[in-house]
Amino acid sequence: MARKAPTFATLAPEYARLFNSATVSPDHASGVRATARKIAAGRDRYDAVAIATGVPWWVVGLIHAMEAGCSFSTHLHNGDPLTARTRQVPRGRPVTGEPPFSWFDSACDAIRYDGLDKVPEDDWTLERVCYELEKFNVTHSVRMVLDRFRSDR
Repeated sequence: MARKAPTFATLAPEYARLFNSATVSPDHASGVRATARKIAAGRDRYDAVAIATGVPWWVVGLIHAMEAGCSFSTHLHNGDPLTARTRQVPRGRPVTGEPPFSWFDSACDAIRYDGLDKVPEDDWTLERVCYELEKFNVTHSVRMVLDRFRSDR
């Protein structure tokens, strides 16, 4: 019998605890600042996706940083080049249109493919963002990342 994934209600307190105990270690501070600057620089493009999908611009930016290093020449789904459909999981996206794909169209497809557009616009709490980002890419577990950046005092 397959195990069920933990629910948002189950994980929300853990996300809050981890986030509240996390600090950016000095070894990672410059990388965090650089990523934040990249996300801020892409805000106009993230805003366009936010308007089309209802997902906050900064969540789109976080996904873009996680999946594609903020490169606008790659799919938001997984960082594959926009010159073809995705090869990595999820394979074959977007299913409509022909390559090369626009970053906007591919980003909207990624958001919709993972159901992020179904999250109510007033439900993007810190805990919800952590939960949805972890669902989006389990290999970049939010809990793992927060644990890694927490300083051990």
